[in-house]
Amino acid sequence: MVATGNDLLPPVPAAARLAAALTHDLRIAAGLWAMLLGARLGLHAGLHAAIGSSATGSDVIHALLQGARFDLQMAMVAILPCLTLSMLTSSWTGPGGFAHRLRQRVRTITWVAVVWSTLVLGVVDWLYFKEFGAQFDAHLFELLHEDLRALAATVWVTYPVVWIGLGCLVLGGVVGMSARWVVGRGGEAAWAAWLGGVRRSGQWAGLVLLVVLVVIALRGSIAHRPLQSGTATVTNDRTLNRLTPSLWHALRTATRDYLARREDERSGSQTFATVDLSAACRTVLGTVPEDRSLDRASLRIAAGPLATPPRHIVLVVMESQSGWPLMEAHRQLGVMPELASLAERGTSVQRFVSAGGGTIYSLGPLFTGIPDCGIAQTLTPTTRRPFPTSLAPTFRRLGYRTRFFYGGFRASKRYGDFASDQGFEEVHDEAEVTVTRRRNSWGVDDADLYRFVAQSL
Repeated sequence: MVATGNDLLPPVPAAARLAAALTHDLRIAAGLWAMLLGARLGLHAGLHAAIGSSATGSDVIHALLQGARFDLQMAMVAILPCLTLSMLTSSWTGPGGFAHRLRQRVRTITWVAVVWSTLVLGVVDWLYFKEFGAQFDAHLFELLHEDLRALAATVWVTYPVVWIGLGCLVLGGVVGMSARWVVGRGGEAAWAAWLGGVRRSGQWAGLVLLVVLVVIALRGSIAHRPLQSGTATVTNDRTLNRLTPSLWHALRTATRDYLARREDERSGSQTFATVDLSAACRTVLGTVPEDRSLDRASLRIAAGPLATPPRHIVLVVMESQSGWPLMEAHRQLGVMPELASLAERGTSVQRFVSAGGGTIYSLGPLFTGIPDCGIAQTLTPTTRRPFPTSLAPTFRRLGYRTRFFYGGFRASKRYGDFASDQGFEEVHDEAEVTVTRRRNSWGVDDADLYRFVAQSL
């Protein structure tokens, strides 16, 4: 027997020792998963009044089951340091069991840090949802640009900060005590002793099974498409859909969106600073007014309504689509014959400037008629109602039935909800499209989307 701290690891093969260490790590993950599920139930209970009256019990269960996948993924991500350490040190048998004590210390730190921060952030997430109608999003970081003293004073007056602080201290003590039971009880020695009596082939099979379970949990799915924000849309109730991702997933997405936006702002500012506006006006608009006014240069007056309005008006917004194949010099290459045909039969504008540097910054101005100013309009609370310049209400006044067809996931960047907020009568996403090939990480193929649109029209 080899002394390793509080446990005695029997002299078993390396595969059994590694399997024992990973099994103990997965026990920590199971505990974290149970805690995250409890936090989810608490969030649902605290926000039950915000769930629409049309939501059924089946919708709630469906949202909870989908949310459990997000929680499992988070629990597995949280113990990655433990899993990595176990794979690196499970074969060490140094004096005094240093490797075992190190693994136990990392497990304890992971448990305390994740549980305590989840409980605290869960309360913040609940308050944030009550205020803004969504979990953490990119607007969370707008607080960094506020007057922090005024913000702190508002929080102090609005919420019982002292009691919340005391509650966090109590929670910290409870979590710390729970770590001794979760991390220390039934350690690696018991698993190693049991696995040591299993045949060598069984030990390796068990090790492979553990690795497969870890990979599946990290992906959040056994299908070809991993779990992602777009798969959060599982019901027709907005609140349930917004509660489906875990708060950690929402916080990660908010951080990523904010950093991407900041990078877009920096690159956009640097690019704009090098532009000769007069030359740009001459190239794009064909003229340069004496006062060099961009508004005057781009002013156009409509000729008036058509004598026979078209039955259908279809605006196709394509992701990362360049227009050079439609230019006269390149059209003979036949790169996009169908798109060229649409341009010939419809309306094609060669001198066109993108509204923004990405989907979220381009689609917003198209829907609202408001130029992009570095704020993601699909995520902005002020866009929850149509503007006088919004596209859909304008065409509804002209007698058209407005429909938004999206080949991606409705929940992605709130595109589906944004379309409804901006006055579209119908919103259709990838879930309604019959695919000829399997769905991908972004949604459905263009051909399947166009076929669905044609059938709907």
